[in-house]
Amino acid sequence: MSFDEEWSAARATATAGVTMRLNQVPADPGGGGGGGDLELTQDHIGAIGSEAYKLHTRLQTDGKHAATATAEAAGALTKEAFASGAALLKANSAWESQVKTLVAAC
Repeated sequence: MSFDEEWSAARATATAGVTMRLNQVPADPGGGGGGGDLELTQDHIGAIGSEAYKLHTRLQTDGKHAATATAEAAGALTKEAFASGAALLKANSAWESQVKTLVAAC
């Protein structure tokens, strides 16, 4: 059997398994409760909101703790004509952008 044939067979087997798991629930899910319905209470929502707020607060401060040192290092490298200074500044900008995206998501 060639690699392509073996790969196709493995992919088909994996896909069949995923489809079967997604399209049915075992007779006894083991949770002790009946049915497969999701139960969500105000307490659950409040706890999730509280954790999201904590994460939001920590990201705002901890996500930026190296910004000053990184900018200084990038400036010093650039001043000494190292190309890595510009690269470090670019990486720092990308990091700050990602932190802003995460903070907004929280």
